[in-house]
Amino acid sequence: MAKGVGIGLLILLAVDIVFYARTDLLSALDGSAWLGLLLLIDSETRLGLTPFRRALLHAIRFGLILLIAAIFLHHTLHEDWLDVVNTGLWFAVILVMEWELRHPRRSDSFCWAGVLHRGVLLPGLVGVAGLWVWQGHWLDGWDAILWILAYVIIERDIGLQYRGSR
Repeated sequence: MAKGVGIGLLILLAVDIVFYARTDLLSALDGSAWLGLLLLIDSETRLGLTPFRRALLHAIRFGLILLIAAIFLHHTLHEDWLDVVNTGLWFAVILVMEWELRHPRRSDSFCWAGVLHRGVLLPGLVGVAGLWVWQGHWLDGWDAILWILAYVIIERDIGLQYRGSR
């Protein structure tokens, strides 16, 4: 992440997790898992990793994704449909980013990843954030906006990493 913006954004996301922890431990756990995932993806875009460290990052990411999947199941069982849609969109973001990180030349040559990011996922996430604000769930809306900013920054970093490795 860009140093100034990235550090400030990480601090704001961590503060959001603390706010959630005061009233909703499940949301705090969910936010912590997503923050861990964000940091791991960011690390992979910026750091030259040995094969062992890359495999370790992938294993940790897999564990975090399993935790998020369990929370997603909880939202589904409790019919928290906006949370279900939000998590589903974020899972799609992670899948596309994983593809871009593991197969950068393929994702660039077809440009499908960019179309999916800018044409479907980003508008969907902005729509969910807007619905939370419209419903009066200000913390959820604010939190969603912070995550969208983090997403845009990391997606830019993935693109810069690929263009720099050509």
